[in-house]
Amino acid sequence: MARPQRQIIQLANSRELYLFEALSYRRRPWRNEYEAGGAGMATTKAQLNRYFGMIDRRVPIRVSQAIRWLRKPSSFGVRVVVALLLILGGIFSFLPILGVWMLPLGLLLIAQDVPLLQKPLVRCLAWVEAKWVWLKLKWRDRYGSIAPHH
Repeated sequence: MARPQRQIIQLANSRELYLFEALSYRRRPWRNEYEAGGAGMATTKAQLNRYFGMIDRRVPIRVSQAIRWLRKPSSFGVRVVVALLLILGGIFSFLPILGVWMLPLGLLLIAQDVPLLQKPLVRCLAWVEAKWVWLKLKWRDRYGSIAPHH
């Protein structure tokens, strides 16, 4: 089953769309959680779902299907094992096949079952995302485009 949302993003190949998506989170909604008095868990879950959605749009269809299957409640045992393997792979990212990309995906998968990790993980990912946007804007200002020219 094809997902129209992914096709629109891939066909458009719009840098502005990604920047809008990233910049829209710079308001740091987790600060409002404490003021809302208990509404933080829903916001945190929504932000975790947002990060899963970002990954979902950027990976091949088969990987996306596997991640969606891993997120189902019936896949708990497999999800924990895969999450731990991804975290270990992210830690050993200096090896040729493994990469840093494995760490956030593993943490997202394990945070789905460990509520204690959810808020710190959302904060950390938001910080990384904001720094990435800042770096892209800095490169754009310096070189006139989003990516540096080689």
